[in-house]
Amino acid sequence: MRKTPGRPARPGRSRRRVDAPATNPDADPGDDVSAAAGDDRARGARPVADPREDWIVEQRPPHWD
Repeated sequence: MRKTPGRPARPGRSRRRVDAPATNPDADPGDDVSAAAGDDRARGARPVADPREDWIVEQRPPHWD
């Protein structure tokens, strides 16, 4: 901590811990769909011009395509 003449030292930052709220059982289960399987990718994933983006397309849920 830098000290400036004529000013009191600032207090150090305290670490804050944030607790996530409990999972909502009434939430849309479509949000929890796992990544697309191989046959889903072949069916719905659009072709990508840049092959470096293939991993992004593969990780998307099938209902996004």
